[in-house]
Amino acid sequence: IQGKPVLLHILENLVIAFGSVDVKLGTSYKADQVKEFVDRNTPRKVAVEYIYHDLKNDTYDAYLEMEPYVKGYFLATHGDVIVNPCVYQNVQRLQDKDYAIGTLAFSPKVDEVESHGLGKIDEYKVIDFIHPPESIIPDGYLRDMGIFAAGKGFFDVLKRYPQIYGSKSQVFKHAIADNLPFLGSIQDSIWIHVGRPKDLEKSL
Repeated sequence: IQGKPVLLHILENLVIAFGSVDVKLGTSYKADQVKEFVDRNTPRKVAVEYIYHDLKNDTYDAYLEMEPYVKGYFLATHGDVIVNPCVYQNVQRLQDKDYAIGTLAFSPKVDEVESHGLGKIDEYKVIDFIHPPESIIPDGYLRDMGIFAAGKGFFDVLKRYPQIYGSKSQVFKHAIADNLPFLGSIQDSIWIHVGRPKDLEKSL
């Protein structure tokens, strides 16, 4: 995007948001090439640890395998989403460590990607989460941006909903339906999802 790999956009924006970051980078397809690129281009103030995942069970196992590497509160992002640094800051700021299991970023720009889930928020609390998403978006629903903040308790929630669900979005869906506390941070800034070759023509 604009002459720069998506992953580099993400790393640089994390530094802008937080000053310095300790990144746990989940890799799978062409993991060696990803590692080689990041090792060559890692911005200053970024420490990277690589965790390989073979994608047998979509994102469920990928997140669960991160547990030994996460020591406290964390922010997670898909590797194919570029956002303004303020999105990371806002999500992390809203995360209430004494109440919510996690805080998810949502966008009213629902047409950016069709595959991400849909959420409904009432006074910051996520009261419904639809995944797989419906083609006709119900009134009042926002698009999940693929970015969330959470603490170690998030991994207990993953284990509560077994891997038959396949992805973290399905875990969000069932956990929210069971009234577990998740917050929603509404972000109206530009964001880019890069899932197909034509998406590389997008600009910030």
